Amino acid sequence: MDNNALGFVEAKGITGVVEAQDRLPKTGNIQFLNLLPIGGGHVITVFKGGLAELQYALDSNYDPEKKHSSIYMAKVLEGPHPEILDIASDNVPDKRAALQGSAMTIIETRGYVSMVIAADTALKSGDVSVSNWLSIGGGISAVVLRGDVASCRSAMENATAAVAEEYRYASVIIENPHEQIDLKTPVFSSVRLKKGSGNFIKGTATGLVETRSFAALIFGLDRGLKYGDTKLSSVHKVGSTYISGVFKGEVSEVQSSVKAASEGINMVKSTEGSLILPNSHEDVHRIV
Repeated sequence: MDNNALGFVEAKGITGVVEAQDRLPKTGNIQFLNLLPIGGGHVITVFKGGLAELQYALDSNYDPEKKHSSIYMAKVLEGPHPEILDIASDNVPDKRAALQGSAMTIIETRGYVSMVIAADTALKSGDVSVSNWLSIGGGISAVVLRGDVASCRSAMENATAAVAEEYRYASVIIENPHEQIDLKTPVFSSVRLKKGSGNFIKGTATGLVETRSFAALIFGLDRGLKYGDTKLSSVHKVGSTYISGVFKGEVSEVQSSVKAASEGINMVKSTEGSLILPNSHEDVHRIV
């Protein structure tokens, strides 16, 4: 079988996905690849196969001119970049050794399929590589791409243009990421979101910023680390698109980091909350 295309059906709820899982293989010689629940009721089923067979399968079952109650988006990707298969398989390799310290762009969309379209366009339009992808809930999905500054800028511009305006959410470029961004945040697939650091130092201040965009948070945290001499303790995916970052250090430095981070977040989206605890209780450090 000529597996030169990928087909995606993104549904709100499992019903649409189960229906696609039954209908599409009956329509053509295609193969199931993966099932991806990403939060907010969004579930994606991925198929691989020949372009003509996948397109026929989707066209036979989903009329783009009609509203299907549970289908959020259905799309066939012709000749996807090889790294798209890593995203579709949810198996992006750890590229920290090769890409740490390089410029990055984060492209965030409403829906998983829109993010895949953006990622494929970015990979084909610039010398960039995927270092991770994730969802913060509510169907909001982000891909992180690394490369030189010019390539990242070109990739971001072309990827954003490839996504319909109604599905665009946020996009940023960070030309020289702070080293803690690479070490402590999930911009690489090997770094997972943490539930707490468990690191208590008496007299340490704690600062927290919260937003509803992964791109905005990373942009803000990078700015905060460059304006204050603090440590990035953890990043928390709270749910329903809320995501937070935690600074620790001397009070004055934490104040500088939180202020700069909030300003950075507001350049992209909006800060949903910020907090500074000058002398954090030991129990605070058990959760952040």
